Amino acid sequence: MKSIVLTAGQGTRLEPLTDCHPKAMITICGQPLLARLLTSFSRIGCHETAVVINPRHRSMVNRFDRLVSPALPSITWFEQTEGLGVGNGVLAARTYIDTGEYFMLSYGDIMFSDNLLQSLLNSFNSIRKPVAAVCLTRDSSDFGVIYMDQEMRITEIIEKPQQRKLGNYVLAGAFILPGGFISVLADCGGNIIDAFTKFLHSSELYASIWEGEWIDIAYPWSVLAANQMLMREWHQTIQSTSIVIESGVNISGPVVIEDHVTIKSGASIIGPCFIGQNSFIGHHALLRDCTCIGAGSTIGFGVEVKNSVIMAGSEIGRLSFIGDSVIGEHVEVGSATIMVNVRMDQATVSVDICGEPIDSGLKKLGSFIGDHAWIGANHTFLPGTKIPAHHVIPHFGTYPPRQ
Repeated sequence: MKSIVLTAGQGTRLEPLTDCHPKAMITICGQPLLARLLTSFSRIGCHETAVVINPRHRSMVNRFDRLVSPALPSITWFEQTEGLGVGNGVLAARTYIDTGEYFMLSYGDIMFSDNLLQSLLNSFNSIRKPVAAVCLTRDSSDFGVIYMDQEMRITEIIEKPQQRKLGNYVLAGAFILPGGFISVLADCGGNIIDAFTKFLHSSELYASIWEGEWIDIAYPWSVLAANQMLMREWHQTIQSTSIVIESGVNISGPVVIEDHVTIKSGASIIGPCFIGQNSFIGHHALLRDCTCIGAGSTIGFGVEVKNSVIMAGSEIGRLSFIGDSVIGEHVEVGSATIMVNVRMDQATVSVDICGEPIDSGLKKLGSFIGDHAWIGANHTFLPGTKIPAHHVIPHFGTYPPRQ
């Protein structure tokens, strides 16, 4: 069975993490989101995949192709040059699918525990009819809510309802559909909800309920949730034989340490944690649970990092605290920088998303720093702070008088 993966979305709600690259290339625990999704396809025997990208992200193709792995399927790239939205993304790859065959469709910004796609395929194989993965979520306002009958047949889809409802089943972003659905989609002008509604009246679409963990990578803090979900599945420590660990280092809990990592004396690592290849962990650094250090990063003397994702090539200066934060690629964080993760009134933290304050629902949330930003020494960032990519913040301190 062939598949289509949609990755052409702008990802504006994820800014500044998507200032320089699409959200499909956000890397957690050493792998981009897209690579994790495509690996799931390969594991269920889906070895041919069309990936739809935004023309602005053509560099993503070369970057991703360098990740060639036997675990990944054969990829055919398509560009979504006309129209926005999910439906037009599917139409961009319409020549890839034969009318008479079923295909798997997946959004490129979802993550799940175990393999949701295997569950979806099992449901399809049991009834040989179109199926959609659905899951239960506490807040359905950002998703397509579904209603179904006693036979699990979907009877109605409501896109992003205005009111926030608790305990609704929503579309989980993965489907197995007949090739003929693409013609229905074209007749509806690329509107995916209209196409599903028309399809429900002329055919059948069944729900495949997923009871495992599922995350839609929609907001910056979703990256933290996805990282936690991955690490909760770890039960053992995996250390490369090429790492250098000095005496006096304390490691507890499940920790993954890749090749050529150096950990200096006095450092403490409390798992689950991930340290990417060629990284350096300085003297007396403290890496607490659910910390992810990207490849080639440097963590300075006495730095504390807690429940944070630090992406490849970034450097955290000595005596800094990074709490519940996401740091982009090749970011310089100056010494004694504090990323505060708790409001003094103990309220949940709101973050500016596209000009509107959005409540994260989290009482502990730090900062989000875009790629290639440079933060000078001695700064304190309050909860929910965002710094754009390439932004420079000078050192905070006293400058010498002019002569």
